[in-house]
Amino acid sequence: MKNELNQTVSFYASVTDTRPDDANLYDLLVGDTYKSEVLAIRKERNPERQKAMKNKLPLFTPSGIFLRSDAKSLLQPTGLICIDIDGKDNAGANNFDRFKDLIAAVPYVVYCGLSVRGNGYFCIIPIASPAKFQQHFRAL
Repeated sequence: MKNELNQTVSFYASVTDTRPDDANLYDLLVGDTYKSEVLAIRKERNPERQKAMKNKLPLFTPSGIFLRSDAKSLLQPTGLICIDIDGKDNAGANNFDRFKDLIAAVPYVVYCGLSVRGNGYFCIIPIASPAKFQQHFRAL
C-alpha cells in the first residue's frame, strides 16, 4: 500500500485556499496531525457546526498536483482516483459500518478510510490511464 500512496499531491490549507502546497499523500492519510480536529467533528451533533468545523480543515487532491484549485490546472496526475461512498446515499445497505472491512479486501483498492464526519468512506483506487480520468471516474 505505501508505495502506491507515497506520492506528492496538492495540499490546500483550507477550502478557500486557491494556491496549493505539495504534500505526501501517504503521510496525510496515516498521520495524526489533524486527528483531534477530526474526532471533534465526529462528536459534534449539530450539522451546521459540524460543517463549519470541517470547512476549517485542510484538504488534499489524491489525483494529482495542481497549479490552482480547478481541474484544468492539473500539472501531474498520480494515477489514483478517490471516490466517496456516503451512508446517507446507501441507507438501505445492510451492515454499512462493515463496509470498510469489505472494500479493503478488494485487491485494487489501495486505501479505504472513514470520512471526516464519520458517516461514509473514501476509497483510493489506482487507475490504468490517468489521461482517461473522467471515464474511470464514471465507471467507478
